[in-house]
Amino acid sequence: MLERVISSVSPGWALKREVARQKRSIMNSGYSHHGASRIKKALQGWNFTGGSPDEDILDNLKVLRQRSRDLYMGGASLATGALKTARTNVVGTGLQLKPSLDADFLGLSEQETNTLKRTIEREFALWADSKDCDVMGMNDFCQLQQLAFLSMIMSGDCFVLLPVLPRKHALYDLRVRLIEADRCNNPATGQIDKDIKEGVEVDSDGQVIAYWFSSRHPLASGGMGKMEWNRVEALGKRTGRPNVLHLMEAERPEQRRGVPILAPVIESLKQLGTYTHAELMAAVVSGMFTVFVKTESSSDPLGGAEEDEFTNESIYKLGNGAIVGLGPNESVETANPRTTQYSV
Repeated sequence: MLERVISSVSPGWALKREVARQKRSIMNSGYSHHGASRIKKALQGWNFTGGSPDEDILDNLKVLRQRSRDLYMGGASLATGALKTARTNVVGTGLQLKPSLDADFLGLSEQETNTLKRTIEREFALWADSKDCDVMGMNDFCQLQQLAFLSMIMSGDCFVLLPVLPRKHALYDLRVRLIEADRCNNPATGQIDKDIKEGVEVDSDGQVIAYWFSSRHPLASGGMGKMEWNRVEALGKRTGRPNVLHLMEAERPEQRRGVPILAPVIESLKQLGTYTHAELMAAVVSGMFTVFVKTESSSDPLGGAEEDEFTNESIYKLGNGAIVGLGPNESVETANPRTTQYSV
């Protein structure tokens, strides 16, 4: 409002004020001449945008997960080694129970305390060292820890459910169920009155109160029955005990879902994988000769070659130290590609 009044009363003065304002905007002030500079040539052409954690993360999460897994499954051997090394270094043989009892508060003697500690460790080992602790019955507790951590860093997060499921011949009813990140997602219909984003529901205070899990993996090529969603409350109403353990590393406040650890370097790893493959192929090819047989006759110079059973075309292969006999009026020309890294 003030600027408009000045412009109408004294256009010359208004022009001087605008020029001064522009000069001040390009003066060195705090970060304006460093990371926030808009005039440095090194930073010109930098396209940047900002958004909330939901906009920056959730809108791109599906692509990040699938690309991260592709790198792990063979897209870049370096990614596979990095994730497995992190799992081994962090988890190792897994968490081990070490009871720490307050003997004075419990009114126990030193001997009674030591006896109780051994009993607790023994009972825990009966559960943890058995595959009965796994809902699927495939892993013991240490293996579940390794799997959960690997899934978390590969996909961004991992969910652990702790159901109580009685089973025949099992001493304890507590089970551990791991759920991959993709299965926590928004219901297809309804629930418009709830604040649900990527399967994580919060209340008006921002507290996570429930998780929504699909009945099957959303990327599964097939499945029996209609896709349904189950709402699992974060805490049990009667006991207050956690029903869901959400394994993730938050990087921003109010972040609901985790980001794959490879996300910042996906492009670099993909290019590195392509480069490594090209170098390895060059090394293989450089150890072989490509041979062109010149002949004055119309017959096949390399008779007796294998034929493709579908196309009936002859198949010729490169070989190490291969020798081919030549007929009359035939000569050989070789193409021996060289590389800067590998040569023969």
